Amino acid sequence: MGRVGFHAGIPRDWAARMAGTISRTGWEYGGWGGIRTPGTLTGPPVFKTGAIDRSATHPLGGRNRRSLGRAARGRALGDCRARARRRIIRRPHLPARRVLNDLFLWSAKLFWLVAEPGSLLLGMLLAGTALLFTPWRRAGRWIVAAAVCATTAVAMLPVGQLAIKPIEDRFPPPPVLPDRIDGILVLGGVVDGYVIGKRGIPKSLVAAGSPRLDAFLLLSKRYPQARHVFTGGSITLIQGRDTEADVVRRIFARLGVDTTRIIWEDRSRNTWENARFSHDLLKPEPGQTWLLITSGRHMPRAVGTFRKAGWSGIVPFPVDFATDYELREFEPQFRLGANLTDLSEAIREYIGLIVYFALGRSTQLFPGPMDGG
Repeated sequence: MGRVGFHAGIPRDWAARMAGTISRTGWEYGGWGGIRTPGTLTGPPVFKTGAIDRSATHPLGGRNRRSLGRAARGRALGDCRARARRRIIRRPHLPARRVLNDLFLWSAKLFWLVAEPGSLLLGMLLAGTALLFTPWRRAGRWIVAAAVCATTAVAMLPVGQLAIKPIEDRFPPPPVLPDRIDGILVLGGVVDGYVIGKRGIPKSLVAAGSPRLDAFLLLSKRYPQARHVFTGGSITLIQGRDTEADVVRRIFARLGVDTTRIIWEDRSRNTWENARFSHDLLKPEPGQTWLLITSGRHMPRAVGTFRKAGWSGIVPFPVDFATDYELREFEPQFRLGANLTDLSEAIREYIGLIVYFALGRSTQLFPGPMDGG
C-alpha cells in the first residue's frame, strides 16, 4: 500500500466535495492511523490498490444492501433519485395542444407555399430550364413544355371556376332569413396584413372592401338585439401589435359603428380556432340560432368545423362568390390571373376539407345543409 504526500491543512468543505469522487476512484481519506471521515481529516489521503469496494459508497451495494431494511433501502433510493432530479435543467412548460396547433399551422403554410398552383408551375419552368444546360436536356424540354401547356390551359379554360363551383354550390344563400336570430358570427380573413403593415390604413374605408364585413353590417342593423361577433386573430402580428380584430375595430369606428356592442375574438388563427375559441367565449345554448358569415367557397369547411366544435343551430350565410350560379356558356379569353386565383382557392379548400376531416376537426368530409345542426 503506497502513500501519497498531501498537505494536512485542506479546507473541510473542499474535502467534503472531493470525498465522493475520490471514493469512487479508489481514493479514501485517512490519517496515519486508519480511515476517517472527511469531517475528521487529520492526515493525507491513502491510495488503495486492487479492486474497489463499492459496497461502502453505494447505498444499495454489497453488504449494505443485505443489512439495510426495506424502508432504509427505499429512503436511500429516494435520495439518489432526488439528487438526480436536481441536476435536470427545468425548461418553461408549453401546453402540448398549443405546440401541436402551432406545428400544424406552420406546416400548412409551408406546404401551401410549395403546393400552390402558381408555385408549382413556376417551379416546373425553372427546373426544366435548369436541366436544359445539363446532360438531361431532353427531360428539361419535356418539363418546360408541360409547364407552358399547363399555364396556357389555366389561362384559356375555366379550370378554376369548374373546380370551385361544387364547393360554392354546397350552401346556397338562404332565400328567407329567420325572424329571430340569437347571434351573428363573421369569420376573419378579410384584412390584407401587408397593406396594413406598410400603409397603416386598409385598402378601402368602406368595410375594407370585404363582402363579409358588408353583410355583417347589414345583418347587424336588421337584428340589433342579436349578439354580434367578429372572430379573427392573425398568424403573424401586424407591426408586432395589431390583430385582425384590432384593424376591423378601427375600420368600424371610422364608419361610425358602435364597436362596444360587438364581441371581438382576437386569438384564432385558422377556422378550427375560430370555432373553438368562439364557442368557449360565447357558450351558445342548444336551440339558439346563429348566422355564420364567410365566403361561399369556405362555407362547407366552416360549417363542418363549427358543428364539430359543439355549435348547433348554425344558419350559413355565404357571400363573396367567385362563380356564376349557372356557369354561363364558355367564352374563351385569356384570364391567367383570375383563373389561377380560382384554381388556387379551390385546391386549398379541397385540401382543407380532407385534412380537417382526417384530424377530426370536421363532422363530414364534405359537409352539407342536411348533415347536422
